[in-house]
Amino acid sequence: MPFCAGINLTSTDLDYYQKIYFQKSWAWWVNHIGTFAVFVIGFFGNLLCLLVLCRGLSTLDSVNVSDR
Repeated sequence: MPFCAGINLTSTDLDYYQKIYFQKSWAWWVNHIGTFAVFVIGFFGNLLCLLVLCRGLSTLDSVNVSDR
């Protein structure tokens, strides 16, 4: 929890503040983990697509060369 110098908080205020701060911190981590997971899935999906596309093009090239 961040330091609150000079702020007079009652115990109810402090409990509420800690609860909100915990939820904010928890949501922040979930958001960043989700963003990272989407990035990893997208990156490897694009990589797989490029591999399949390049393999398909090389197969077409070998078919076209053998037809000549």
